[in-house]
Amino acid sequence: MILEILIPTSLISTVLFVWLKTEAFEEYSALLGFDKFFKVKEYRDAREKNPLITYHDHLLSNYDSFFLRLITCPYCLGAWLTLAVCIHKETFSLFGVYYLGSLILYALVYKATKE
Repeated sequence: MILEILIPTSLISTVLFVWLKTEAFEEYSALLGFDKFFKVKEYRDAREKNPLITYHDHLLSNYDSFFLRLITCPYCLGAWLTLAVCIHKETFSLFGVYYLGSLILYALVYKATKE
């Protein structure tokens, strides 16, 4: 039972952390040749002018849309990822446990890695 909760929770929090707190997406997009499609080159140019801007901030300031606001909000993205996991596992009774557990784990990992 514990693995039934721990594995999806860890997966969701890992996706949240990698997407929201690392530059992995930008790096792999550039490496795989998707930098033009995902506006990574534009972001890097903007970052030369303002080193404090993040990829998400750049997207929101230049291409603001509901979808971008959705995927740059940890609570919203966490809820949708949790819903996807629940659909995949066909177990909606654990939605709250997965959601809250993943947000708590995400916050703990972020706090532990914060500089």
